[in-house]
Amino acid sequence: MQCGAMTLHDAGAPSLDIPFGSSVYDALLELLSELSSSSSPSSSSSPSRSSSSSSRGWEKREGVEVMVQYVQGVSVEEVIDIEGAVEAAREADVVVVCVGEEPSGPGSGEVDSLSLSSPQIALYDALRSSSPSLPIVSVLFQARPRLLHSLASSDAILLAFLPGPQGGRAVAEVLLGVTNPSGKLPYRYPQYENDQLPYYDPSSDLIAPLYPFGHGLSFTSFCYLSLSLSSPSLPISFDLSLSVSVSLSNCGSRDGAE
Repeated sequence: MQCGAMTLHDAGAPSLDIPFGSSVYDALLELLSELSSSSSPSSSSSPSRSSSSSSRGWEKREGVEVMVQYVQGVSVEEVIDIEGAVEAAREADVVVVCVGEEPSGPGSGEVDSLSLSSPQIALYDALRSSSPSLPIVSVLFQARPRLLHSLASSDAILLAFLPGPQGGRAVAEVLLGVTNPSGKLPYRYPQYENDQLPYYDPSSDLIAPLYPFGHGLSFTSFCYLSLSLSSPSLPISFDLSLSVSVSLSNCGSRDGAE
């Protein structure tokens, strides 16, 4: 699991009663266990936090057995077991691919290219070509917008940034629908290496971003109605004041924030 640049533990407080957190895989099993309506003991196999690159666990939710399998196909810079990941994906209903960059502190996270590393792209391409109709959810752990290349065709993308020690739990809650995401992009997400304008500017439309400034989806939908301005024109003035009002409603079937 990726962590941010600094935590209380890193700052020298390991004795505090604050958990170190868990991986996305661990958190999925823990959350499924909590959501389970079965009163029988869990049959989950606890994942190893050692160098093991493959593990699996089972939980029952609403009477249905759910298997979560983890295979480390790659690290950030090295191929580990892409074949194993592809083989496991053939038995899956959904694949979650976690990619991005190593956690870093201020000044230590410089990169030569915004592109995701070749091994990570190779992993995604192998999964997609092996099972073209299989839904793939890509989770991005990164401190900056990395160029996604073929990963842009993922069926869903969750931008987790570098979420800290409890990020595994937060990501698991979104993946399982417990939490409805409501975040919006604070910058234009670039599609190409030379698209370096992070904010909105009309001239920037000459280079289409992969995702525009303010983009963000949730498990529900919202309707914007009755947009109005306090003035029909925008006067050039240093003491300019313009009010904008709009009616916002949740048009979907789930609670959400906008």
